[in-house]
Amino acid sequence: MAVLYGHTGRVLYNDGVDAPARLSRHGALFTQDVGGKYADAVDDGRVFISADRTAALAGVAIPVYTSVTPVGNVIWNPAGSGVKIRPISFSIAQVSGNPVVTPIVLMHRLGAGSEIATGAVFTAFAKTTPVNALVGAGQASKVFSSNVGTCTLTAGGVIGDVLYDMFGLPAITAQAIAFTQLTEHFDGRMAFMPGTVIWVVGTAASVALYRQTWIWEEVPV
Repeated sequence: MAVLYGHTGRVLYNDGVDAPARLSRHGALFTQDVGGKYADAVDDGRVFISADRTAALAGVAIPVYTSVTPVGNVIWNPAGSGVKIRPISFSIAQVSGNPVVTPIVLMHRLGAGSEIATGAVFTAFAKTTPVNALVGAGQASKVFSSNVGTCTLTAGGVIGDVLYDMFGLPAITAQAIAFTQLTEHFDGRMAFMPGTVIWVVGTAASVALYRQTWIWEEVPV
């Protein structure tokens, strides 16, 4: 009969040490989240953040899906990056204005390559530097992000680019209480290989302005 050998009580180990599993005082296998769900990935320097950096934190309107100019936060995993993007969350926070009712949709496009060029997926890309979630340390991102300025697609979005419905903007008037933040937690449901790009749109332009934040993990392919 197989027997699980373990150790009761709290013990601290250095990395690379072989150690028994931890058991409760009743002999049950002890498991817990230590430092949170993404703590190990953060400590390894594999988690990155791209937050809207518009002037004076003013936010941007989320464009209609047919737009050739996605703004706010576009994430491009260039060909040859050597990593896949595992999205953790995307969130928006309303800054001003009264939005239209629209679902907020994740768009994607394959064959994005790694360069801006005529006939490529992008003819312009306002590249910014993602921030490592291990603030003050960690490796540089292998991914292109754009959290300020304009990116220009060679061809506008089409219904075939729709990958995932995230959440919907409610009808909000001047007399209604606006939401503070909406967040989509991906929980490992998808990953994006090199040569792919993702951006966020609505079925109608949002009109109101929002701050946007992407958080993702980069995992070697």
